[in-house]
Amino acid sequence: MTIPKTHSRLMKLFLLIVILTVPLQAVASDFEARVTRVVDGDTFDFEADILNVVVKGTCRMLHYDAPESYVMEGGQWRETDDPDAQEATERLTTLLGKESVLIKAERTDKYGRWLCEVWNAHGTSVNDVMKTIVEKRPTGGMTLEKLRELRGRHQKAPGN
Repeated sequence: MTIPKTHSRLMKLFLLIVILTVPLQAVASDFEARVTRVVDGDTFDFEADILNVVVKGTCRMLHYDAPESYVMEGGQWRETDDPDAQEATERLTTLLGKESVLIKAERTDKYGRWLCEVWNAHGTSVNDVMKTIVEKRPTGGMTLEKLRELRGRHQKAPGN
């Protein structure tokens, strides 16, 4: 039994529509990308060519939490003067390098950032190296602002 050409064309059109509407993560969870901007020590923007479509996105690194480079104050974002945040940003920038990186995207978070594991052009796990660097900080990977907030809560707790 042969399929008429019109049915064949309709089937191809249907498949194309399905492919284009499936979330990109389901189609390509491991891909090469070019880093376009490092936001802070655990977040960067990227651009990738996936299935001949240029995709731009933001990657939030998994397995560690670096100090924030920006904080919201009075409805406005401002850059912090936290030296740990500056160091983490510089370290991530160096580790990512100027060449393509390999990204393994697991899912997106509530902000639409891809939660990722990343390897640089030398095959080094950027997540593993950054986790080691961040955990060596005196605050154990916690930002100074968060540590101050927790200390303040503890001092205000009943019975203290």
